[in-house]
Amino acid sequence: MQDTSQPSLFGEARTTQRQAPSRRRRAPVVHGVREITLAYRDRPDLPNTPTKITNPCDAATLCDWLRDLPHEEAWVIALNAANEVLGVYQVGRGGMTDAPVAPSEVYRTALLASAVAVILAHNHPSGHCSPSADDRRLTQSLVAAGELLGVPLVDHVILGLHDHYSFANQGLISEYRSAETRRPR
Repeated sequence: MQDTSQPSLFGEARTTQRQAPSRRRRAPVVHGVREITLAYRDRPDLPNTPTKITNPCDAATLCDWLRDLPHEEAWVIALNAANEVLGVYQVGRGGMTDAPVAPSEVYRTALLASAVAVILAHNHPSGHCSPSADDRRLTQSLVAAGELLGVPLVDHVILGLHDHYSFANQGLISEYRSAETRRPR
C-alpha cells in the first residue's frame, strides 16, 4: 500500500491509502453493442381530421397517413357511444405483405381506452386495397371477439394508395355478425 496526500474540497490535506492492484480477472469488454431506446410522443393533429366517425370515409381520412408507408401497419380506432374518436392505437406492424394482428391486442387496447366500439384500419403498401384471405379471416375473428366482449367491430378499412376498402360498406361485417349469431355454442 502507498500513502498519498490529496487536497480535499476544504483545503486541508488528507491522507488516503491506495491499494495495490488485485490479480482478479477483468470482465471482457464487448465493443459494437448498440443501445435500444424507445421514444413516446403524441402524433401531431392533422388538419381536417374527423373527431367523429360517421362513415368509412371518415375512418380513411383519419388514418390517411398510412397510405404512404412502405410497410403494413394496423391501427385500431377506439370509439365512444357517440362514435367520437377516443384514440388511435397501433396494434400491428409488419413487412411488405402482412402485419400480424392479434385480436387480443385489438381488444386489450379497446378495453383500456374504455371504447364502446372499434374500427380496424390498415394499409396495403402495394397500393391495392382489395382484402386478402388473411384480412377476411382476421375480420371474422374480430367480429366474433367483439360480440363476446360487447365491443363490436364497426368496420375494417384497408387503405390503398388512392382509395380504400370498407368491410362494412361491402356488407361483410353484418354478414360475419349474423353468421356468428347462428353458430351453435
